[in-house]
Amino acid sequence: MDGSTIVTAVLNAWQRGDKITLLKYITPDFIIENWLPMPVSVGTFMLIGHVFHLAFPDWAISIDHIRQDGDQVEATYHSTGTHTGTLSTLIPGLPAVQPTGKSICLPGNIVSVIRDNHIASIRSRTGSEGIAVLFQQLGVALPPAH
Repeated sequence: MDGSTIVTAVLNAWQRGDKITLLKYITPDFIIENWLPMPVSVGTFMLIGHVFHLAFPDWAISIDHIRQDGDQVEATYHSTGTHTGTLSTLIPGLPAVQPTGKSICLPGNIVSVIRDNHIASIRSRTGSEGIAVLFQQLGVALPPAH
């Protein structure tokens, strides 16, 4: 299976909350970097997906462009959803956000490293500013940085 197919399968599974398919395509030492203020492991990745499904039950990911170069796959996508559930941020110092009823559209750009037909790592090119964009679209002020 080529890397683009694997990344597409993982993004689609994450959108559906399909943990079995996710675990099928990511390595046990899987890590996401430059997405949140701290690296994200397999367990945290699963938890974030669960939290987003609770906060945005209609959450959807649309892949805009995907390209493989050797063992790396770059994907540009956008996520949409309506904030009808409580959003637990999982980030120290960021409070949970009560439902706002607002629709969001978040851009994303990732580079995934493929190892033995699994995703070993993902590096976000969008960076953690996605959190600021999310809060802005929800009309919620971020607490001051310490």
